[in-house]
Amino acid sequence: MGTVVTVRLDAETDRLVRRLAKRAKVSRSEIIRMALHRFTEDEHGHGLTEGSVLERVADLIGSHHSGHGRLSEQTGRRVRALLGSRKTA
Repeated sequence: MGTVVTVRLDAETDRLVRRLAKRAKVSRSEIIRMALHRFTEDEHGHGLTEGSVLERVADLIGSHHSGHGRLSEQTGRRVRALLGSRKTA
């Protein structure tokens, strides 16, 4: 076991840590360790470029809903319509 450190968190940070821990199914201590690790990587310029682009944006993929279903199925038709309207304009 490592060193025990007591940290005082404001209410908002505590809620954030608890929410992240619940979502990730890890302890609050683990969330804080992960945050410190990422902070030290960022401070020393290492963590910003590690991993593939996919790994670095994985948490963002699929996190937005456009409100329009089946976009990939209709892309060709929309592009043709857009290009057709530009030709006539």
